[in-house]
Amino acid sequence: MAKVIRKVCAAARSLTSTMRNFGSAQPAPLQQAALEERCILVDAFDKPLGEATKRDCHTVNSDGKVLLHRAFSVFLFNNKGELLLQKRSANKITFPNHYTNTCCSHPLAEIPEETEEHKAIGICRAARRRLSYELGIPLSQILLSDFLYLTRIHYQAVDGLWGEHEIDYVLFIQKDNVTLDPNPDEVSELRWVSQPEMNDFVKNLNSPLRMQGAGIRGGEPRGLPLNIKILPEHLRGLGYTTKLIGKWHMGYHTPQHTPRHRGFDSFLGFYNSYISYYDYKYSNQNMSGYDMHRGDDPAHGMQREYATDLFTKEAISIIEDHEISRPLYLQISHLAVHAPLEQPGNEYGRDTIQIREPNRSRYAKMVSKLDESVGRVVHALGEKGMLRNSVILFLTDNGAPSVGRYRNYGSNYPFRGMKYTLYEGGVRGVAALWSTRLQKTARVSNQLMHITDWLPTLYSVAGGDLRDLGEIDGIDQWCVLSEGRGVGREKLLLNIDEVQKTEGAIYGRFKLLRGSVENGFYDRYYGNFARTTGNASYQEMVIKSAVSQSITYHLGGPVTQPSTMTQLRLNAKIRCNHDYTYYNHMVTACNVTECLFDVVNDPCETKNIVKAYSRIASDLDAYLEHYSRVLVRQPKVHVDWLADPRRRNNTWEPWLQSGTVVPNTAASQVGYDLHYDVPGNLSVKYNYEYMTDLITERAEDIISNHDPSKPLYLQLSHLAVHASDSNEVMEVRDMKEVNATLGYIKDFNRRKFAGVVTAMDESVGRVVHALRQANMLQNSIIVFMSDNGAQTEGLLENYGSNYPLRGVVISLNVLLTEYFKVLMHQTNTLVDPRSFPEHFNGTWMPWLKLPIDEIGLLSV
Repeated sequence: MAKVIRKVCAAARSLTSTMRNFGSAQPAPLQQAALEERCILVDAFDKPLGEATKRDCHTVNSDGKVLLHRAFSVFLFNNKGELLLQKRSANKITFPNHYTNTCCSHPLAEIPEETEEHKAIGICRAARRRLSYELGIPLSQILLSDFLYLTRIHYQAVDGLWGEHEIDYVLFIQKDNVTLDPNPDEVSELRWVSQPEMNDFVKNLNSPLRMQGAGIRGGEPRGLPLNIKILPEHLRGLGYTTKLIGKWHMGYHTPQHTPRHRGFDSFLGFYNSYISYYDYKYSNQNMSGYDMHRGDDPAHGMQREYATDLFTKEAISIIEDHEISRPLYLQISHLAVHAPLEQPGNEYGRDTIQIREPNRSRYAKMVSKLDESVGRVVHALGEKGMLRNSVILFLTDNGAPSVGRYRNYGSNYPFRGMKYTLYEGGVRGVAALWSTRLQKTARVSNQLMHITDWLPTLYSVAGGDLRDLGEIDGIDQWCVLSEGRGVGREKLLLNIDEVQKTEGAIYGRFKLLRGSVENGFYDRYYGNFARTTGNASYQEMVIKSAVSQSITYHLGGPVTQPSTMTQLRLNAKIRCNHDYTYYNHMVTACNVTECLFDVVNDPCETKNIVKAYSRIASDLDAYLEHYSRVLVRQPKVHVDWLADPRRRNNTWEPWLQSGTVVPNTAASQVGYDLHYDVPGNLSVKYNYEYMTDLITERAEDIISNHDPSKPLYLQLSHLAVHASDSNEVMEVRDMKEVNATLGYIKDFNRRKFAGVVTAMDESVGRVVHALRQANMLQNSIIVFMSDNGAQTEGLLENYGSNYPLRGVVISLNVLLTEYFKVLMHQTNTLVDPRSFPEHFNGTWMPWLKLPIDEIGLLSV
């Protein structure tokens, strides 16, 4: 329970840090009166300095500061470990309609009993008063002795008119069957939330910014929260068969995060961001493995077929085998044309011979294979009789990475920027929509559209009721796309990345940007490759394409006329009036100042017009500020070495169970590590004997066989009470014995920790007894010590406690890790792969022939 309370407390307390609201328009009279209550002003050491009204304590002064005062936060748990949260009433002046912990308020200066400081008794009285007033809990059900005063925190949050600056007393209380009769002037909703539910609950409160930032790397224990329903899950409710082919990249650390458990009836593809095209390998840091899966299982034996062809064949097979009476949602997330730059066979050699740059030629062959794939899928739909009733959407999720990491030699020219940036080259994606349901066809749509709009748009086309989707960020744009009428988007949030310090938004024809990535290297103009000559006419290529021929063959038309094609190309053409090779040396640096561009008249973002349109810039500033208030900050997620494919037949697979608490880092190798006297003399006979007992028995043997005429230095470096490396858990000798003798310890993990400590206590006693039996105790010096504090949580947590001292053992380790990163220039690893147990029959062994000082540290 202690661990559950600690983690739920941290998550619940973060609710207040994400609340951003300037107050309701018509606060109730009772709320106005409450602002005249008098709070206790304190200094940073919680020494009382005077008093001030609640209004003054929560008003941001002209200098941006807020008066420091006393407050408290109550966390009420039931015996299931669930925390009671309240949603603040719409009548509240500060932060209305927002969730917070069970109750948070202030001890009042005008109530002398609430100013008593001994054992925080005054705070507990104030908490008791507010629990009764806000939640309607009878005072008879809340005793002062029920409160556990945990700690004080110095808390500050400033936003607009209102702010908080408090010495906040954290109080826990655990009770079942309390009477709840919330005051509607204070509380609009109450909700019990378990610890596993808390993280997702907090992340999804009023926030459209939940999983922005860098994509999920292989081995990162995170994914799209399980409570977020995605399109295939919604379509299943409409009777659709749902299929996914290709890229997933939404998390796979637990089986529940993989496609078959997120709404797809079948899956053939890869979990990570990309794979190689022929052997389906993915690498991250020093981990590499196979990443092709069918359903929940690795799809071994498929190597050497080009990925684009593999996925195309799977799509055709699904279409051919589909029961036509049931609707089908088929999502093909092609690997092409993502890096690595691996071309298909030479059948496209003649078509790309005019492209002289070798990498651009390879890229063109990859694109041609993708074009062929689309045509083959369209043909299969026609052959099955499904084409006439299909909606086909072809789109990209970002611009090409013309240079830099994951370069594929694609081009966004003449747009500025590329993938990773918020310039048009990074965010203005290309899409094509085809359907016989479209009312207004053969046209270019310049309608502003966000990727989130496809969920309601496709759901409505499928016959769904948009009310089923609940509160979402996207809007239905089918009428705008199909008929060219209706109201679409006027504003669009590009992103707010608090780590990279970039943000951007669009309002009509105006776009506001701040910040840059990679010191502005990606913000320039790339992809102005030499024009090729000798191409077949565009109209001829379109008419002869597999897509066009399939549509014509199966539907008999209509066929877009060559003159219409020419006009469409003109309508889609981006017109800029400058030589952007020259402008690469003169581009506006938006990391120095904010930039405002007119992306209709200046789509290449050459001229910063922020001074000329200051009002528009201010409106977009406010728009970004609105979203920044509810931003869920990016977690610092480390790669979990337990995900290493070498642990799972060199394959990337889920490695955790749902709800697992993941340490920050973990050992990357597993091997036998018990040696007797000399390396190589492996003590396998001791397998499955509890380590504490094993060390104790060996110590007893040494003492009993020692010649007392010689001095003895005996060092017992116990494994206890360290966490085991076996799945990083605490291991006890006999759980039944622990439950029988230590069952009064309610928290299961603390009980296990006590069992480990008990075994170590016995060890010390047995060693002392052995010294006495050998007549050595009288002349002995015995030192019992620890080398660091307990790891209460995080890496290899053992559920020990350092309270009331601050910090855990990892604090120093993190500092040392960062120091070594600097020392090694972040380019080398201190782990020598030659040491891995796989080279020594699964055993940890010495692996260097010379002393380390003769080899040199950097040789590793």
